Amino acid sequence: MRFKDVTFDYPDIVSTCSNNGNGPETVIVYEHEDIRIIYSFNDQGKHLSLSNPYRDITGSEIGYSIEVIMKEDPANLTGYISNNGVYHFKHTTLNRHEQYPVSDILQ
Repeated sequence: MRFKDVTFDYPDIVSTCSNNGNGPETVIVYEHEDIRIIYSFNDQGKHLSLSNPYRDITGSEIGYSIEVIMKEDPANLTGYISNNGVYHFKHTTLNRHEQYPVSDILQ
């Protein structure tokens, strides 16, 4: 998989994600075919959102996103799937949603 950095194509996403109330964040948007990744981080933690409006996300796409883009071990993350089918992974315990270990989401 080759994800392309398309951050400058989505200033609205960058603005929304970087002003979420958790302090300043760096936001990077990646795309590959129909998959979009929004990766944001600051000194309080990391967050990655992964979506494809046309099909379900595969385990290999999740693994690639976590290991290559986030540069994290899945065991260190929690995550959830939002009502609109977007996968969210975090390296922090501060969250409004119920979180599950990544291994539970891959099942």
